[in-house]
Amino acid sequence: MDKLLSPDFGLMFWTIINFLLLAVLLGAFAWEPMLKMLEEREHKIADDKAQAEAARAGAEKIKAELEEKLKNISSEAESKMRSALALAGTQRDAILKEAKDNAAGILKAGSAQLEAEKEKAIREAQKEIVNLTLLVSGKFMSQTNNKDADAEKINALLKEIEKGHS
Repeated sequence: MDKLLSPDFGLMFWTIINFLLLAVLLGAFAWEPMLKMLEEREHKIADDKAQAEAARAGAEKIKAELEEKLKNISSEAESKMRSALALAGTQRDAILKEAKDNAAGILKAGSAQLEAEKEKAIREAQKEIVNLTLLVSGKFMSQTNNKDADAEKINALLKEIEKGHS
C-alpha cells in the first residue's frame, strides 16, 4: 500500500509527456476547429437574434400599417354609409314631393273636371227648367205665342235668382 502512496517519478514523467503531447495534438488539430466552430455558432446565434429582431420590428411595422388601414377603412365605410343615408333621405324627400305634387295635380284636375261637370249640369238643368216653364206657361197663358221672348224673360229671372243665392 505504501507503493500506491509514494510517487513514481518515471510514471509521472511519462504522464506529463503524454499530457503535453495530447495538449499539443489537441491544440494543433482539435482546438482551432473547436474554437472556429464555437465562433461560427456564436456568429450564427447573433445573426439569428438580429434576424429575429428585424422580423419582430417588421411585424410590428406591418401590424401598425394594418391597424392604420383598418382605421381608414372603418372611417371610409362610415363616411360612405353617412353619404348613402343622406342620398337615400334626399331621394325619399324628392319622391315624396313628386308624389304630393302628382296628388295635388290629380286633385286639381279632378276638381276642375267636377266643376265643369257641375256647370254643365246646372246649364242643362236651367235649360230644362226654361223649357218646362215655357211649356207650363204656354199652356196657362195662351194669349202670348212668342216663345223666344218668354224664354228670355225666364232666363233673366233665373239669373236674378241665381245672383241672389250666390
